[in-house]
Amino acid sequence: MKKVDGEEAGEKRDGDYFGLKVKICNGKVIHVIASVKGFFAVGKQLSHCHSIVDLLQNVSNAFAKVIITLMLCILQIFLLLPQRN
Repeated sequence: MKKVDGEEAGEKRDGDYFGLKVKICNGKVIHVIASVKGFFAVGKQLSHCHSIVDLLQNVSNAFAKVIITLMLCILQIFLLLPQRN
């Protein structure tokens, strides 16, 4: 993930905070804009989300699969921990 500024970020619209270039697990680079309304991927239709993780899951099947695997591993770890009273 890399924050982009100036010309690299493209045209800044009213309400935009900053731009990011996100390189996901399959090597694909996605340009993401953080704005007042949430996050959206440049050049992708209907890619507006309130969470950057949700956005990346919507635009990349590879990212979605990795996140699901990660969440299952975290869940498994918590299920194996002894319960505290």
